Amino acid sequence: MTLLESIGAAETSVLAERSTEKKDLSSRSTKETNIDLIVELSITIGYAIVTGLLARWLIDRYLTPQQLTDTDQPSSKEVYKGLQRILQKRNRGNTQLPQLNSYELQIANEILDPDDIETNFAEIGGLDSTKTEIYELAVLPLVHPELFTGKLVQPCKGILLYGRPGTGKTMLAKALAKESEAVFIPLQLSKLLNKWVGESNKLIAGAFSLAHKLQPAILFIDEIDTFLKANAGEGAQYLDTIKSEFLILWDGVATSTNSRVMVLGATNKPQTIDPAIQRRMPRTFHVPLPNVAGRQAILNIFLQEEKLSMDARACLPELAKATVNYSGSDLKELCKAAAMVGIQERTAEYARKRVMGESVALDQTIGNAPMRPISKDDLLSAFSKVQRTGAAAQAYGRQTAREDAAEQESESPAVDAEALRNLTRFLHSMSNLSVGQSRGDGTDIPDLN
Repeated sequence: MTLLESIGAAETSVLAERSTEKKDLSSRSTKETNIDLIVELSITIGYAIVTGLLARWLIDRYLTPQQLTDTDQPSSKEVYKGLQRILQKRNRGNTQLPQLNSYELQIANEILDPDDIETNFAEIGGLDSTKTEIYELAVLPLVHPELFTGKLVQPCKGILLYGRPGTGKTMLAKALAKESEAVFIPLQLSKLLNKWVGESNKLIAGAFSLAHKLQPAILFIDEIDTFLKANAGEGAQYLDTIKSEFLILWDGVATSTNSRVMVLGATNKPQTIDPAIQRRMPRTFHVPLPNVAGRQAILNIFLQEEKLSMDARACLPELAKATVNYSGSDLKELCKAAAMVGIQERTAEYARKRVMGESVALDQTIGNAPMRPISKDDLLSAFSKVQRTGAAAQAYGRQTAREDAAEQESESPAVDAEALRNLTRFLHSMSNLSVGQSRGDGTDIPDLN
């Protein structure tokens, strides 16, 4: 190797070493940058976690039952007073209310005192056999638990009421609470769902723990099919965790022999409820539309405190026969409409003048005469205006369908009947001619003129 070759080889070696050093420095710099990013990201995540935990600790530490207030909800002090009053009315030796956490207080805002519930079984028209069976199955175990100590007669911890809208399922549930002197705790999906992870589960746990502290208690879920349906659908996976928490707590109620807590559900779509929920509600009651006797009983209940003329009282049996497929809520609206007729007669002139912009006092137009009794004509007028649930919407749907069909028919091109007959004759004649059989003089071509 010559001197020049040796120098060239040395330069090449030096350049290669420098290139390797640069690559090592570049790789080391990239790794250090990645490590810095990971460290910075870890610090940010850790800071967020610590901040969240600190916020939760501050809420649990300082928003105590004595200090927790909400401008839209009763204060914790008012809630405590209401619950304390319920316990005192039960004549317990120890009426001291146990300490409640913030989740129990949120649920407690919705509680109904059984004494404040105006409905009892006697005020629900019809359903005599259903009311009797529910009383034996649900009310007696809550009022007299000493009668149900055997393994085979353990109180039922879940009941489902199902039927069409307006048939009185919620009213029946409230009447059950009143008859059993049980605290009525309605659970609404909108109140239980929370955007923070785990908060919904804590609210559900708070509902069950509150029910245990105030037992006998009824946890009522109206439209339970929207809360505990079989298939929540795409995008509602969060309901699965809520459902699982609910089932676990419910099983705790069902297996406890000392628990006097019942879950009561109502729905008009029982077929959509999760089978796991149906298994925990072994007793189901169909709340049907009232029959003739039931409708007359409902009319009598709604009108018992109203002044009725003799002809109005006499026509109630016929009105009960005429209101086929009317629900209890439909009959209530009918009675309200009948009671409004007399008021509307006296205020019609006043309303007309006010609508026209005239300034007039109400007492100048209606006078001081007492209201007249509800008449037969008032009931018939109300019957003509108040239809059964969904009837008006169904009639409107049929009417619009007929109008749409008529409009499409009017827009379609008219068919010339004579031209259609000529075309039919032409095609028929041509089908009778075989290829090559035409005489060529045109006499065998059909005349379409």
